Amino acid sequence: MNKIVEYPDPEIDSSVPVAGRNGYSDPKCAQCADATYDQRAIDHRFEGTVLLSVIVGADGRATNIVVIKALPYGLTAKAIQTVESWKFKPALGPDGTLATVRQGVEITFHLH
Repeated sequence: MNKIVEYPDPEIDSSVPVAGRNGYSDPKCAQCADATYDQRAIDHRFEGTVLLSVIVGADGRATNIVVIKALPYGLTAKAIQTVESWKFKPALGPDGTLATVRQGVEITFHLH
């Protein structure tokens, strides 16, 4: 399960507004495929959640990905690769124009 979450520490980069605060809307997933499991994590039957901070640009792409909570067995790398491939509907600024914002993203890995 993938979801966008409130970014826990807006002070990490004060030059980029935080989504959902001070008149900025949240970006929405337009094309956001689920992350795939790394075989090492499957072999170890490992589950968990990677927490990332990303900057979602006015172009709808995630950049400047910072790992807030990592997981072993290649899952952090899989989460980053997944978010890099996502396309967002960009946030809007207080004036109604497309805006670049910092957003938290959780990527949860569950074995079926």
